Amino acid sequence: PPPMPPHASHRSPRPVSARRNAGFTLVELVVVIVVIGVVGTFAVPRFVNFGDASKKAATQEGLIYLREQIQFLHLKSATSGGSPGYPTIRNLRTYTSGKRPANPYSPDSANETRLLRMSSGTLTANIGAGGWAYDPETGKLWANSYSGAGEHNW
Repeated sequence: PPPMPPHASHRSPRPVSARRNAGFTLVELVVVIVVIGVVGTFAVPRFVNFGDASKKAATQEGLIYLREQIQFLHLKSATSGGSPGYPTIRNLRTYTSGKRPANPYSPDSANETRLLRMSSGTLTANIGAGGWAYDPETGKLWANSYSGAGEHNW
């Protein structure tokens, strides 16, 4: 056979480091996808629960604030020379106007701050319609919504 030219016989292979940096192997990609899937399985439910926990905390803070206002108005009526009693719905609405917190569980954002009167165990407005329910005879206040979180029992 005739001799080969020097450039044809000395074809140098690519260095090993150049071959490794060319891309990812299928095995590497599959491992990364599996790891992301496992982490996502545990992380996503925790982030979803943060929304529920924040709604619960906001509702409880709203109840605390409104109950403090009821207590203040009750004490004010007792020390002002009159007979002690819980504030009427009108007095409570007036006193908390513009400061009333929203009920995050309200199904309708237009009703999330409204205050409904309850009398003798029956709401005078739509039960579960949103906002807050208040019984001026007993001073009891609760979230007027039924999302399944139990907020109407707090």
